[in-house]
Amino acid sequence: MNSLSGRTGFRILAYTSIALAGIGIVLPLLPTTPFVLLAAWSASKGSPACAAWLENHQTFGPAIENWRSRRAIPAKGKWLACL
Repeated sequence: MNSLSGRTGFRILAYTSIALAGIGIVLPLLPTTPFVLLAAWSASKGSPACAAWLENHQTFGPAIENWRSRRAIPAKGKWLACL
């Protein structure tokens, strides 16, 4: 697999994960945070511009930063997921 097709696959995964995270904000049974984290990981591999956008996003950015620095999801996020 060459690097171009690999980057394209990561981009597709990132954009799909962002879409699912967006849907998860509205639908209570679809988790948002795992899709945001998957999008951040795959965007870092395939699309630096998308990764920068996610990291600087006011909603998604703090969750990504917490995961990277502490390997933890904030308690507020866990409570919201349970509700």
